[in-house]
Amino acid sequence: MAPVYADAQSFAYVANSRSRSVSAFTIDPTTGALDLVVGSAFAAGTWPDSVTVDPSCRFVYTANWLSDNVSAYTINRATGALTPIHGSPFAAGSFPDSVSVDPTGRLAYVANEMSNNISAYTINFTTGALTAIPGSPFQAGSGPVSVAVGPSGKFAYVANEFSDNISVYAIDHVTGALTVVSGSPFAAGSAPTSVTVDPSGKFAYVANSGDGTVSAYTINHNTGALTAVPGSPFSAGSGPASVTVDPTGQFAYVANSGDGTVSAYTIDPAAGALTAIPGSPFSAESGPASVTVDPTGKFAYVANSGDSTVSAYTIDPASGALSVIPASPFNAQAFPASVVTTAVNRSPVLVRYAAHLGAGESYINIANTGLNGDPLEGPGYGNDVSTIGNVCVSLYATDATDGQLVSCCSCLVTPNAVVHLGANADLASEVTGLTPASIVVKLIPSVPIGAATVGSCALQAAGLTVAHLTSGVVAWGTTLHPAPAPSTGFATTSTPFIAVEPSAADVASLTGRCAAIIGNGGTYGICPSCKNAGAM
Repeated sequence: MAPVYADAQSFAYVANSRSRSVSAFTIDPTTGALDLVVGSAFAAGTWPDSVTVDPSCRFVYTANWLSDNVSAYTINRATGALTPIHGSPFAAGSFPDSVSVDPTGRLAYVANEMSNNISAYTINFTTGALTAIPGSPFQAGSGPVSVAVGPSGKFAYVANEFSDNISVYAIDHVTGALTVVSGSPFAAGSAPTSVTVDPSGKFAYVANSGDGTVSAYTINHNTGALTAVPGSPFSAGSGPASVTVDPTGQFAYVANSGDGTVSAYTIDPAAGALTAIPGSPFSAESGPASVTVDPTGKFAYVANSGDSTVSAYTIDPASGALSVIPASPFNAQAFPASVVTTAVNRSPVLVRYAAHLGAGESYINIANTGLNGDPLEGPGYGNDVSTIGNVCVSLYATDATDGQLVSCCSCLVTPNAVVHLGANADLASEVTGLTPASIVVKLIPSVPIGAATVGSCALQAAGLTVAHLTSGVVAWGTTLHPAPAPSTGFATTSTPFIAVEPSAADVASLTGRCAAIIGNGGTYGICPSCKNAGAM
């Protein structure tokens, strides 16, 4: 199931190649209009050709084509402003043209166009700094210009512009090293310049700039291998330079640099085939080089390299059709080549859907980054707990089918520590002892209340208010499941929690229902996994 987004503060980042900078914009959550962030644009390397944001929405990376390196930044949660990370820029290969971060936020990959390889890095969890993975760089085809990692984090895909094919790699889940999968590379159209994977991980799409088409593939879940979708390739405009899929997986969009348009398609959910949306193609400005859809799926943005602007559109949720936003296009700097959007949230609430949990098979991992002294903005926020450091993380598990709260508990997480909660131990109903098949998990980090400042988080889940909320916590779920046949082993899937913004009423509802559970005989208080581990 897809993550749920509340009213988060969203930002757009644009890599301006000729001006060696990154423009930052806030996104109006109602209209989609862009407003330049104070201090923008921010200095990058020489000819930044690609920009991306990590899944935790804390770091921005650009691939700098003419300086052979990667610039890295931290994101100010309140303003969207960028600050260079210590050690940035980080060395890459020759003419790096694309940068991508894996779904766990642990790994980054860069396609180096002229050295025909992929640079691979680990990402420092706290600082965002990059460290080259042993064995990096890894060989690609001729002219790799785009790299994407699938949502499972198991496979990476690279578009090789000069050899007209797609390289596919298996990702070592421990080291991040790349291994070419059997059958790779896979044929594409003429001059493939962009590759993306849909949110389900079932389909891959490639924009072929040389012949005005989009290649579509099904992805083998077990091996990552590609098989052309019947009817592929599908017609696009002139010089398609970029392809993206919206967060729902219903629609695909292609920026056509040769004729100033955006092609839009519906995606067949079973086969992956593309069908042009009525009204497509939609007008953009001069030289559209990159297209993206914001995390809510409400808005699309196109970087127009020919006139240094960003076109903005609303997306019809039923048809996928694009409508130009008033005041669009918005000014960027010289030769914008890439655009990305992200939902950076100032709130500390983290949410994910967990489907079909089995006893002992799923875990929630919570890390205190040591950054919880950062002040939050808005009513009820603003705890500077740098002198305390400890955070109580309260867990609220809700049955997705009926919305009933089935379990609540809290756990102490000390600075730079990680705790692991088990589905069997911590998500089971305190009434029935069973874990619902489909569940929504909410985590709320807060300043320890009263005596809890010296250690215990007992009853925190039933007593906190918005005045106690704090930041500095990152969480992700890990599910252990049987690997697809013919394998007889097990595989793991990791999914980051998504930050959303709570109201005082939201928090009061959760704590009130939790208090009722405890008052009616619930015994958790401290999450059993934490109690057993001594994290009280």
